[in-house]
Amino acid sequence: MRLTKRTITILGGDKRSVYLAEMFKQDSYDVTTFGFDEEVHNCKRAENLQAAMDGAPILIGPLPFANKVGNLNAPLCNEKIAIDHIINEMKKDQILFGGHIEKKWMEKASKANVQIVDYFHDEALQVKNAIPTAEGTIQLVMEKLPTTIHGANIIVLGFGRIGKVLAHLFRQMGANVSVGARKSADFAWITQAGYRPIHISEMATIFQEMDVIVNTIPVQIVGMSKLVNIRKDALLIDVASHPGGIDLEAAKTLHVTPLQALGLPGKVAPKSAAKYMKETIENAMKKLEG
Repeated sequence: MRLTKRTITILGGDKRSVYLAEMFKQDSYDVTTFGFDEEVHNCKRAENLQAAMDGAPILIGPLPFANKVGNLNAPLCNEKIAIDHIINEMKKDQILFGGHIEKKWMEKASKANVQIVDYFHDEALQVKNAIPTAEGTIQLVMEKLPTTIHGANIIVLGFGRIGKVLAHLFRQMGANVSVGARKSADFAWITQAGYRPIHISEMATIFQEMDVIVNTIPVQIVGMSKLVNIRKDALLIDVASHPGGIDLEAAKTLHVTPLQALGLPGKVAPKSAAKYMKETIENAMKKLEG
């Protein structure tokens, strides 16, 4: 496929998408936006979805692609934008890029014989995204914790991309860092890095010690049996992708209020996050051109 026209439409998103549109415009792309109540600097603003999609071979959706109710993730727009409508209006020669797209939308696109590409599958983007996520978490801890991070007992649940960066930053700030994991390989790396390794099945026994508990695992691992061991003055933060790793109903029953810190890159470093997204999307475009 040859993408000869430097014409794109940005559909919805948070501040990252605003910066993304401006960056593409600065790079001499013809940029149209839809899904924003305010005009994006120097970019054309479509009056409706049909006008936004007409004539644009490249459509770029947000990260994450959908909100909790199944519409396009467009927090800067009061209008609800149905993803079904987008797919139904797509032409066969258009490509829709989106981030963290659920399987059902990929399947709908396949049935409609139109192409959707999930740019969040790119490993480099996920690694880069871990940095603003970790920095945003540090900022949140500094705002909410009544003591210094230095000397605090902190456990990071999960030793993936975000977990690795978080553990490193916490230790650099003088915290006593434990890391919860399951895999033997992770335990080897955790020990080698100088953190205290804790098996996920045993983490409840040390929760009483912790001033801060940060979950990065996107499956529910912190249920009732673990929540009862968390001190009332401890800070519990979930930065994992939806639906997160904390049983919110159990937390409510126990009067525990976890902080759900989703989408931190778009809140704390949207310009940097947009730069990472642009690099990834342009690389994907080059691959499609062959």
